[in-house]
Amino acid sequence: RKESSAASDVYKRQVLSAGISGTATFGVAAGNTSAGGHLNVGNYALNYTGNLASSLGYKLVSNAGNVTVTPATLTVSGAIAQNKPYDGNTSATISGGLLNGLLAGDAVSLNKSGNFDNASIGNGKTVSLAFSIAGADSGNYVLSNPSGNTLANICLLYTSDAADDSLRV
Repeated sequence: RKESSAASDVYKRQVLSAGISGTATFGVAAGNTSAGGHLNVGNYALNYTGNLASSLGYKLVSNAGNVTVTPATLTVSGAIAQNKPYDGNTSATISGGLLNGLLAGDAVSLNKSGNFDNASIGNGKTVSLAFSIAGADSGNYVLSNPSGNTLANICLLYTSDAADDSLRV
């Protein structure tokens, strides 16, 4: 109800208390799901079915509407660079690495790569890490930490001479 005055318009509302009974189901059209049965990223028409009524005699109707599914965020943990013998290049082997936040059953894999800051022999060398995701359901996710750093060693390369079994550098 609206009351008007010269200085301003003021709206007053009346609050009614009513019990609601019945059932309601909201959903989207079937078929656009991930391997784990979760909705893929996108916009969907929201469907309403049900029969809700209030204790005041009103029938409640929904306009349904739309729902937007946005990508879930994944983080990577536990990835480490392996120590390696000197080979003249900066490539590093990365092991481990878990995707945290992945929904059960979704087909997503972790790609990982790394490079030492230089190819020189040394301990506690910085290794730059790079991560990406792949798989049928990877479009439903984003990585919050697609890069990082860790430490590893590049060691002297020792070889064995089969004739005298001595080590050579």
